[in-house]
Formats: sequence, C-alpha cells, structure tokens
Amino acid sequence: MIYHLFLSLSLENCNFENHTRLNKPVYRDTTEDYALVLGKTKNVHTRYREVILPLEETVKPFRKINIAVKVFNDGLAFRYEFPEQQNQASLNLLDEHTTFRFTGDPVVHTLFLPNYTSSHEGLYHSLPLSKVPADTLMDMPALFEFPGNVYIAITEAALLNYAGMYLSKHDNIVTAKLSPLPGSPGSKVKAVLPHKSPWRVLLISNRMGALIESNIITTLNESCKIPDISWIKPGKTTFPWWNGNVVPDSLNAPVNNFVTAKYYIDFCARNGLEYNSVVEYGLHHWYRAGGISFQPGLNAVVRAPVHWIVMRE
Repeated sequence: MIYHLFLSLSLENCNFENHTRLNKPVYRDTTEDYALVLGKTKNVHTRYREVILPLEETVKPFRKINIAVKVFNDGLAFRYEFPEQQNQASLNLLDEHTTFRFTGDPVVHTLFLPNYTSSHEGLYHSLPLSKVPADTLMDMPALFEFPGNVYIAITEAALLNYAGMYLSKHDNIVTAKLSPLPGSPGSKVKAVLPHKSPWRVLLISNRMGALIESNIITTLNESCKIPDISWIKPGKTTFPWWNGNVVPDSLNAPVNNFVTAKYYIDFCARNGLEYNSVVEYGLHHWYRAGGISFQPGLNAVVRAPVHWIVMRE
C-alpha cells in the first residue's frame, strides 16, 4: 500500500519549499446526488469528506497555494489550487514533483509509452514494480496490485488547461511526470490566476472490478453545462480509422473531405447506423482534402481523437 505521498511544485521565483506556513484548514462533509447522461449507472449517490489546506509564503510576495483533498469510501483525490495573488496575474509552473511511495513490490499493470506524443495505444504489461525500467513513461490509469487482493489505480480527473500527467519510476519511487508545454522550454503550465490542477486520483479496493464500478471520476469532474441533454442518445457510429476514407465508384481520392463525409452519412442512413464520425486530422479541416493517409495531427497530442458526431435525420 501507499505509506508516503510527497507533494511539491516548482513555480517560477517561488520559495514555497523552505518558506511556508499552513493556515487554518477548512473541513467539509458532503453528499452529492446527480444523474449521468450515460454510463454504468443512471443516478449517483456519493459522500466524501474534504479538507482545504491553505499554504502561504512567509516572505515576500506572500504567495498562496491550497491543497484540496477529498476522501471517499473507495479512494481519495487531491489537487493544487492557485488562488488570486497580489501583484501576480498568471501562473508559470515549471514542474510537479508528486510522488507515490508504496510498500512491498506490487505488480504494475500499465502501458509504457516512448514519449509524450503518443496515440495512447499499445500492449499493456504486467510486471513487479521492481522490474519496471527506470524513468520510463507509464500511461494512466496505472493499476498496482498488492498481495491480499488490494488494488490501487492512479489516474487523474478534471483535466482542463493543464499538462497531462504520466507516471515514471525514479529512484524506485513512482513519480508524476507532466508533459512539456509545446514551444515553451522549461515550463509545464502557463495560465491566468486563479487556476487549479486536475485531481490526482487513487481508486482503492479489495476487488479489481470495483475500480470500474467507482463513480469517483465523474464526481470529481465538473457537472454537465448543457441545459438540455435529451438529444444525447447511445448508438452505433462509423469511424474513419476503422472504415477508412475510400469512397467507391468515385474519382475522389481516398481522403477525409466533404465527398467522403457525405457518402458515409448516406451509408449510415441505408444501414441503420445512428451516427457518423467526421474526423479532422493533420491540421486540415474536415471539409477539405486532408491527404492520402492518416497523419499524426492533433490526435497525437490529446487523450482522444478530435472528432465531431453528426446525427442523421
């Protein structure tokens, strides 16, 4: 199990590590009830306890940072909160040094990645933590299996305007690794204050299936901002990564463009498929010729392919 969590951030011109005081914590006991548009359950009832730990520099400019922690029956989550500051309007985060130190030698179920630019696809590996190559990126969620049927999965929630987090074993300790900010060497996050990091989530259970059943992730994410969700329905869809971008009986080249999209919309109508995916890739608009083959455009730098779902009449 985890017996030590180390939380640390590197901020531009910041003295939090050596010149910090903890102000009065704020505690809250909360029960939430909400409905999911789709998923493993319709109605969610959850309870958690929360504490806000306000930290403040003891030297000028007396900057502040909060650490928020939520404890559930089946796990816990924490994040860094950056409130408004005097004489400072923006955040420049150089790095995050969150670490998870485990007891024993758990079996790790993970996807190893060659770098931060990845499709997040590949074969998962299961091996003891001691055998994990040092400083190799592990995608999330990563599952750690302990003797006695104890399972801990590490992932994140509410990722918005922040660097994606990965894991790596450094000095035999599981360490958070933030993806670099493109075009800004040395920085991981630049944002306007106030700002918040994603939740760092630990799903914990004595049964592996319970990790899938947990509603912690949806509880930590913001509530739906769409006023009317009655039009959102489940259904089958095309997807060019699978059905390709070739249109038969046409002089149109095999590309993603208007002609291809129109053909597959009609295909869905003829065959009873509820949706058609219109995909942008390679930094080309979907309604223009995007190229002969699929290129690693935006899909390579986000967690999921960039696409739009078009409903048929």
